[in-house]
Amino acid sequence: MRITHFSIICLLVMLVCTAMTCDEGFEYEPVYYEAFLEKVSLFHLNNEGEKIIISDTDPIKKEAYMLRIQLEIKEIENPESDYATYKLNPEISSIKIYTLNNFTAEHPAGSDISKCFADYPLSLKEAMDDPTSEGLNIQTFSGKLRNLYKALRVVPFAGDHQFRVEITQTNDEIIEITSSTITLQ
Repeated sequence: MRITHFSIICLLVMLVCTAMTCDEGFEYEPVYYEAFLEKVSLFHLNNEGEKIIISDTDPIKKEAYMLRIQLEIKEIENPESDYATYKLNPEISSIKIYTLNNFTAEHPAGSDISKCFADYPLSLKEAMDDPTSEGLNIQTFSGKLRNLYKALRVVPFAGDHQFRVEITQTNDEIIEITSSTITLQ
């Protein structure tokens, strides 16, 4: 008798679960709105503590330094959807980081140090991958503001450092922005 009740309950649970599933998956078809890169900002980040903080004036330990490249777009068409995805025109084809100071023995002032940085995990707010390091373009944005978080992979010389970020678009236009000076210790 006990086995029969248990079997009936299991059968009912299985029946309810099967009835509640949907074989037709929800297919989200994004709506693309045309946009262009309007503004680029750079921020020095200190990743030493429990939370990452912006630190444009206080020295940062070399091992805890991160660079945030903030990309802001301007839409050409106004979105009519909460699920708006923006298609960049022109797309971003390259993001390079240059040092304005002697960075390491192998990287004197003026060197491309892009390979000295790694993409930080996407768990941060408004973060996105940087596919340009793999030869791919940044084509779309979900939202008007996206951040690329770059963590140092090498230990630079101690002292004052300044960086220039060069963003190349598919129309060959180059946007350059220079960071403020930061002391790495």
